[in-house]
Formats: sequence, structure tokens, C-alpha cells
Amino acid sequence: MAVASVLVSPQIQDQLGDEGLAEVTRHLWPADCQSCGKPLGSQRPSLVVDNLEVFATASLHHQRCRTPQWNQGHITGTNQPTLSFRVGGLMLPIQNDPRPMLVVNPGLESVILNRQDDQRWKVQHNSYFTKAGLVPPGRSFVVDHPIDGAVARLTTDSIAVTLQVAPFPTYECALEEHFRQEAARLKGVLLGVTHLVDPWTDPHTFTRDLDTALRSGEMLLGWVPLHGTHTPAPRTGPPGTHYVLRWTPHCGIVGPVLAQTPKTLVQRKARNWAKSMISPDEGTLMSWEPIDPKVPEAGWITMSTLSAKFFALLPHAEGWYLVQALTRGGGRDLTTDNEAKAWAGQVLQIKSGITGLEWRPGPQQPGVSTLYATP
Repeated sequence: MAVASVLVSPQIQDQLGDEGLAEVTRHLWPADCQSCGKPLGSQRPSLVVDNLEVFATASLHHQRCRTPQWNQGHITGTNQPTLSFRVGGLMLPIQNDPRPMLVVNPGLESVILNRQDDQRWKVQHNSYFTKAGLVPPGRSFVVDHPIDGAVARLTTDSIAVTLQVAPFPTYECALEEHFRQEAARLKGVLLGVTHLVDPWTDPHTFTRDLDTALRSGEMLLGWVPLHGTHTPAPRTGPPGTHYVLRWTPHCGIVGPVLAQTPKTLVQRKARNWAKSMISPDEGTLMSWEPIDPKVPEAGWITMSTLSAKFFALLPHAEGWYLVQALTRGGGRDLTTDNEAKAWAGQVLQIKSGITGLEWRPGPQQPGVSTLYATP
């Protein structure tokens, strides 16, 4: 069952309130300590909230490992190797036509919190599930309509679902033969993700909690096609977005164009312009550094201290581009456009889930190659 009681600090109680604390604890399950990785046992665990400003994480720990705390401003790991997930399967009745369904609790002992407009904290699912195409129950969910961001594979006694967006998690479950036959016949499986269910509980509790999650909408759903039965459409990003790939023999930069100067500017004014175009919510910017010290014409790059995003300032024939660089630099030893395109394709898919861009050449500079793409 979900954690019955936790140790909290006065600051946690003040920040979450009774309602927020109840919201958090009903989504947490006392499996393993998120500090040492050992079972939490029967004693009340400590609740620790790490507020990273953009979001927060709430996690369970042995009191001896970590006392209850609202941690403000100290960045800690958010993808703990100690985090447990559980997967279960059942035949879900849908209008008297059952579908094979995998139910995943992606994190028993830790959840992500998002601050709402009314300043209350609410549990949310990791963004990579929605990037894969999973949606809450309701009109946006269409039964048997394959999503593009996940794929299922059958073995003789199990089924595994792998998301096609970073960090590419895989969830596998042993199957009964009837479940396997139905998944093969329907060429897919229904995937449900929620923190409100432990799929390893007894069948009665499992189905009761699943019904609660479905009725409350605190679940994400998607029909995952079997491998080879569905060709995903290219995910090319929002219409009108322009992408730049700039590379030298030593490194590459790729990402969407955020803004463009209306005229040519000297370097100092271009940096001031770029700073004015970056939202203050990103935090303080670090000092600008050359993308490639050996090729000054490649441009400049900086990082925001709060969001840890990279921003590149790229000179071109008519002025400057401000680009959200998806890497600090990479693609070393690139020698041809095809190699650069392949490297950029991997970065875009991993970082943004974007595929299918068609690159065209742009004006070239000595030692620098530039390619452009528009969805």
C-alpha cells in the first residue's frame, strides 16, 4: 500500500500544507531508501523535498540516511539508481472488448512536483511520457490508435515496451499465454503509467487502485504498437521553427533558432542583444566562450545557471542567430555533411524527440559549415 505516514520537517509542512502533503504521500510507496538503496522496512520513512526551482522531487529515505528536509538550492540527483519501478499486466475491459494492458508505476519512492498557478504543489508525470505520446484518459485518448513514441516487443513469455524518447526506458512484464495471444492479434498493447498503483499488489487491490487512477485522470495512456507494425510519422517540431547545424572539424552545434538580429552588429552589441532575448527565468548567464577556439568564426556559447540550457550566438551573412544549443559541443572529427547530419539527427532525437528534418546548405565561412532545416 502507499506510504501510511512519513516524517516531515516544519518547512515541508509549511510549504506543502495538509492538502499538498496528502497529495504527495498517496503517490509514494515505501520500497527502498533513496539514499542507500536498502529496504525502508516498517519504520516511518523521512520525506525529503529537493526544490530545483523549475520543479521539485519528493522522495523517501531512512531517517538515519537523510532527515526530513525541504532542500532549497542544492542540486541533487533526480534519476536515482535506487528508484524502483513495477510493471503488471491485465486484460482491461473497454466497452465489453478487453485490451491487453501493461500498468507501470515508474517510481515508487520518488515523484516529481510541479507548482501550480495557485502556488500549490501537485504530483506530475515525467515529461518523457507525454513526449512519447501518452495522454490522460478522456477525449484525447483514442483506443487502438498507435502512438509514435514507444514500441512493444513480444517474447515467448513476456512483453517489453521501450519509449523512443530519452532516456529510452524499457518496461517488461511476464505474460500469461492469453495476454500474449491478444497482444499478437491486436498488434499492440495498452500502456498505462501512474504513481497511484502498485502492480505487484494483490489482484483486488490492483484493479481497485487502477480504477481510481483511471477515474481521477491521474494516469497516462497510449496504445503501443508491436515492433514492425507501425511506422511513426516524423516528429519535426513546431511549424515555423528553424534549426541550425553548424560544425567545424572539432565540434558541432545544433538547435532551434530563437531569434535573429534585424541587422549586423559588432560582437559586443550582439552579446547584449542575445542576453536581452533570453528570458530572465533562465537565470544568470555564464560568460560567453568560443564554440571552437580554433575557429573563431564558428560563434559563441553560454549556459544559464538555473535551467542549465546552452545558448549559442552564431554570426551569419546578415547578422546574428540566437540558438538554443542542444549540446555544449560534440560531433568531434566530423569531415562531411552526411556525418554532421547523422550526428545532429541523434542529438535532436535524444534531446527533443525530433526526427525527419531535411537539411539544406547555407552560406559557408572558412573552416565552418552551416546547414539549415525547417519542418
